[in-house]
Amino acid sequence: MILWQRLLLKWFNSAEYATMAYLAEHAPDIPALRQHGLIDLDPYKVTFMTYIPSMTLTKAWPTLTLEDKVYIQRQLGDIFGRLRTLRQQDGYPSGGIGGQGVSD
Repeated sequence: MILWQRLLLKWFNSAEYATMAYLAEHAPDIPALRQHGLIDLDPYKVTFMTYIPSMTLTKAWPTLTLEDKVYIQRQLGDIFGRLRTLRQQDGYPSGGIGGQGVSD
């Protein structure tokens, strides 16, 4: 739900919120939405995030040139490469940075 032109309201879980906060702190160079707060409405959590109006890559892809697609592929490769450099603290299982484990 878009509240204002620049703010997005989204139902969230604590693992997603913690992961986004971790990225903002440890990898601010990775282009990702920024969070502005979290409200706990047990059992639901709502976060306020920066809203960036745009077209999805799925929708834009058929109209892109080969050069544009290669450029995007390289950008995504750089982003995922940067994500792979981030390491969890010892003792945490795979999944959420707070030890939540893997979820769908």
